[in-house]
Amino acid sequence: MIAVVDSASTGTPAARPSRWNLVTAALALVLTVLGAFWIGFGGAYLGRVLVTQRGVVSLTLAPSLPWAVLALLTALGLLLLTSPRGWVGRVDPVGVFGALWTLAWLVGLSAAGSVFALSGPQAHCVYAGCWPRGWQELLAGAPLVVAALLVLGMATAGRRMARPVRAVLPAVVYLALTVVQVAVWDSLFVPVLDGPPPFTF
Repeated sequence: MIAVVDSASTGTPAARPSRWNLVTAALALVLTVLGAFWIGFGGAYLGRVLVTQRGVVSLTLAPSLPWAVLALLTALGLLLLTSPRGWVGRVDPVGVFGALWTLAWLVGLSAAGSVFALSGPQAHCVYAGCWPRGWQELLAGAPLVVAALLVLGMATAGRRMARPVRAVLPAVVYLALTVVQVAVWDSLFVPVLDGPPPFTF
């Protein structure tokens, strides 16, 4: 009788990464950066409250075809980050690096977009602390943040989960949260972001 041992349970890589593994990993990194740019700098096509003027909100462009395409491309990047790889052991380095890579780009591009909103000699904040600066970007990026953390979990503690579940969970959660986000953004979040700060420090 021959026993079949899963490399993920033993921690021993079964083989070296193939050229296809490297191509899919590189494509995943490109797609997640595209998603981070769209969400962090572009606001995910959600209505954006100006910190320099009260009552001025950019038009929400979601749901729309460009929004759907970019959301699906971002989800594809997440899916490629968590796709099964026979050569990894207990920890998937592609998933770990990809999750941290995605979060780093999202934070950096969100910060750049926030700074750009205050560019110009006449730019000044309506409220103390430039509300909703920072919070608006956090809410816009929340679905991708949750998904990236799930990728990190699937690449480490989640390695013992079933491969299909491990592969699709972050992408499915991201798409579900993105749809919910668009559905409630204008009615729930914009009134809060456009008003005075709901709390002070």
